[in-house]
Amino acid sequence: MNSKTCKPETLLNASTCEIQYCSECEMIHLMLGSMTLRIPTEHFKELAKDLGKGLVQLQAYKQSSTNFNQRSVYTLHS
Repeated sequence: MNSKTCKPETLLNASTCEIQYCSECEMIHLMLGSMTLRIPTEHFKELAKDLGKGLVQLQAYKQSSTNFNQRSVYTLHS
């Protein structure tokens, strides 16, 4: 953080997080409950992409797991 006064402005206020941007320090303030992450905008963009990819993978995993659990059970005898 530089010597300028930090004055973040809210970009998003959702039930899961609050996202603010400070043009003075050029940082994103990502607030998750009592935790605040201050990250550069480029890292924030990459994090947002990675979270989106992770969500897609989670949905695919849950879908394949659901399909597996709904299949008929086969018993093999030797």
